[in-house]
Amino acid sequence: MNKKLVFSWGHILAALACIALSYAAFVGLCYYTGGNFLLSGLIVAFIDTLLIISFIGAQQFKIWEGDFHKNIIIERWLLFIFAPLALVIAMTPVNHFLLLRDNQDKIVSQFTCATDTAKMIFNDYETYANDRIMAINKTYTTRKATDAEAKLERFNARRALKLQLLGHNYDTIRNTAIDWIDNTVGTPSIYNIMVLGNLNEINKAFMNWNQQLSKFSSFRLSHESKSTSDFGLDNPRIIKSINILENLKMLYRSPHGIARNTIPVALILGFLFLIPWLIQRRNTKSTYRLFGKKKASRDGFLGWGKKPKKDKGHGWVYDNDDDGEKRKSDHVIKI
Repeated sequence: MNKKLVFSWGHILAALACIALSYAAFVGLCYYTGGNFLLSGLIVAFIDTLLIISFIGAQQFKIWEGDFHKNIIIERWLLFIFAPLALVIAMTPVNHFLLLRDNQDKIVSQFTCATDTAKMIFNDYETYANDRIMAINKTYTTRKATDAEAKLERFNARRALKLQLLGHNYDTIRNTAIDWIDNTVGTPSIYNIMVLGNLNEINKAFMNWNQQLSKFSSFRLSHESKSTSDFGLDNPRIIKSINILENLKMLYRSPHGIARNTIPVALILGFLFLIPWLIQRRNTKSTYRLFGKKKASRDGFLGWGKKPKKDKGHGWVYDNDDDGEKRKSDHVIKI
C-alpha cells in the first residue's frame, strides 16, 4: 500500500547535503555578521527547518491517505513553490561564503599583514626599553664616571630598570602573544571561522598587549629624566594592524553578485534533497500523479479549477470517494 515513509540511502545523501549547506551558510553568515556566532546559528537552524518542511514534507504527502486531492495540491505547492524558495534562501549565505572563497588570497594576505605587524610591537618595545637603559648610562656618566660607588649605583640602576622593563612579566606576555599568533592564527584560511571571522577578539588582544607594555613602561627611576615618556598607547604598528582588520570587516560584507559556483552547487544540493521524494513510491490508492491523474481530470494543477459536477442532462453523477477518486454513479432511469 506504500503507506510508510521509505528511509534509505537517499536520506543519508540528503542529510550530508544539509550538513554541507549548513556549514557553508554558517560560515558565510559569521563573516557577514562580524563573528556573531549565535545569530548565525539561529538563522541556519531556521534555514534547515524550511528545507526539511519543504522536501521531506513533500515525501510525506506523497504517501498519506485521506483526501488525495488535497494531498497532491499540498505536495505540488511544497515541490514547486516552497522547496525552490527555501533553497534560494539557503543559498544566499552560501553564495556569500563562495564569494569570500573566491577572494581568499586577498583576505589571507591582509590578515597575515595585520598579525605580522602586531608582532613587531614587541621589537618596538624592546628598542624603547634599551634606549631608556642607555639613557641611564649617560645620566651617571655626567655625574661621577670614575667613581667606584657611582659605577655600582649605575649598575644597580640599569639592572633594576631592565628587570622592570624586560623582566619575567614581559617575557611571559611576549611569548604568549607570539605563540598565540603562530599557533592559533597559524596558517589562516577562509574555512577557519574561529580566526578570520573573529576580528573583534583579535583587535582586543592587540590592544591588551599594547596596554600591558605601556603599564610596564610607566616605572620610573629617581635619576631618569622627567621628559621620559611611557611606551605609547598610540603605537603606529598597533594602529596599522587594527586599521587592516577593520578594512577586513568591510571586505567581509562587500562582495556582491553571484559566485561562479553558486548555481552548480544549488542544482546539486537541490537534487540531493529531492532523492528521498524520488525514491518514495506513491500510495497505491491514489490515482493522482505529480502531473495530472491516471484518468482525465478538470482539477487545476495547484488546486485551482472546477471540480466535476452532476451532469443533469444524462443522469450521470460524479461523487468523491473516501480515497479522493471521482466516480460516476449508476445510470438513473427517470420515470
